[in-house]
Amino acid sequence: MVVIAFNRQTASANRFAAEIISPEIPHCDDPTLHCYAICIPRKFFEERYRLYVPDIPVFNRKKFEICSDILKYMNMFAFEASKNMQNSDITLNANAELITHWIIRSILGESMDMRSISNDYSVAKAQHYMEHHFGEPITIKRLSELGFVSPSGLTHKFKAELGVSPIEYLIEIRNLKAVSFFSK
Repeated sequence: MVVIAFNRQTASANRFAAEIISPEIPHCDDPTLHCYAICIPRKFFEERYRLYVPDIPVFNRKKFEICSDILKYMNMFAFEASKNMQNSDITLNANAELITHWIIRSILGESMDMRSISNDYSVAKAQHYMEHHFGEPITIKRLSELGFVSPSGLTHKFKAELGVSPIEYLIEIRNLKAVSFFSK
């Protein structure tokens, strides 16, 4: 079982505290906890986990952080399951795969630099560029040219959608990359 808690603070506003508990490990339900509890069939989870590492540990309330973007996929899964539409089993299976891999990558610390990718072309283009060129000098002018928008337009779009300026976003990327580098 994976529990994603919405009322526990993490290092970043776009991540949630989560923990995983293996089968046969006792757990207690906290009625004050606002969370998603995801039960993944053991065999399904272990097959996917072995795609990343050969041995599957026993998880005794292992804590990790997970990007808030997973909520989109969990909500899509719940919506699809509730509608019982034609061929819903296909989309439910696809979402289950995606959610499971996202959880495993988060447990392994491989998705810590994941952030919401914008639906806006200019913002998404700037995000992608910063992710791949974070060690280089980057200007708002350069980022805005990539997305065919003015520097002030890009800054406005960033703040409206992500709550931070492009430079604050870049600083967050650099901080996460540094933490990841030093934790290895």
